[in-house]
Amino acid sequence: KAAEWVWGEVVSVDPQNKQVVIKHLDYESYKEAQMTLKVDEKTQFENIADLSEVKAGDHISVDYQVKDGSHIAEFIVVEREETPGAPAAESSEEQKPTSVQEEISPKEETVP
Repeated sequence: KAAEWVWGEVVSVDPQNKQVVIKHLDYESYKEAQMTLKVDEKTQFENIADLSEVKAGDHISVDYQVKDGSHIAEFIVVEREETPGAPAAESSEEQKPTSVQEEISPKEETVP
């Protein structure tokens, strides 16, 4: 069975019961709807390690399967571009030393 896809804003996260509730636009009715997605041991994540890092207000896209009336998340991507957070700061700090080294090494070669 092909996976279905949804994009929305996280309303609440329940790590104990391994589920996340999102609000999204229902494309059939064009109204805002809520969906509970269950996470299992096969669920994969992007931009986060696990469900504990998902927060209310995050925007996520989810590939999921419908099984026995439940929405089982297969792949959850948390969008992090808009919020300046730790990962962005770490990556920019990591890039600074390499760019400084790149600037220094050509000068050292031209000095002698």
